[in-house]
Amino acid sequence: MTQDLGELDRALAANPTLRGAVKSIDAGHPWKATVAVSPLVGKASQSPAAVLVAARAAAAWDGWPEVARLLA
Repeated sequence: MTQDLGELDRALAANPTLRGAVKSIDAGHPWKATVAVSPLVGKASQSPAAVLVAARAAAAWDGWPEVARLLA
């Protein structure tokens, strides 16, 4: 799953849930971000951007098993 920064920026711009999750992570609330993006991951139509944001959120709260699961 490779995605250049331009693609990620476009995906974030197009999805208010992902934008809000990134803001939550940046504000020091990664668990809130995890809860927000969880409906977007784990389904067949999940986007690479949603997976990356979810993994970033999990890493911020030291959820390394979750990061590994998401990125596997």
